[in-house]
Amino acid sequence: MTSEAHDLAQHLRLSVDRLRRIVRNRRSLDGIPRAQEAVLGWIERKGALTIADLARWEQVRPQSMGVVVSEMVNAGLVDKSPDPTDGRRELLSLTERGMVARVSIAASRDADLAALMNSRLSEEERAVVGRALELFDRLGADSDDVAR
Repeated sequence: MTSEAHDLAQHLRLSVDRLRRIVRNRRSLDGIPRAQEAVLGWIERKGALTIADLARWEQVRPQSMGVVVSEMVNAGLVDKSPDPTDGRRELLSLTERGMVARVSIAASRDADLAALMNSRLSEEERAVVGRALELFDRLGADSDDVAR
């Protein structure tokens, strides 16, 4: 790997991380804390998950994730059901209310990012971002091709 490619990759990763933090920190949505928002996103993308799975992906202790999930169950955002392959585990899935919250949060985050782009980028610059996204889509088209 060239030094130029490495520097570009690092810059891109840091920029995306910073932009994600800015958009997420603009406001709390529907009274849903950030940790719960993350859980909604994971379950939406991956399907039914265990508390241990969520804890691993969010890099927190399972006990801490258990508290978050308990609050979400009480709020009607997720349901627990027995794992059909291991009766000792429970799988978490989104309720109708959880799905509605997730869609609402995504729409709000998209609107916040659009407002940020409109306020800080010209029309020409937004077009450049659009062209860059085509390249990012191409980079992510087949994740099995990533060099290790």
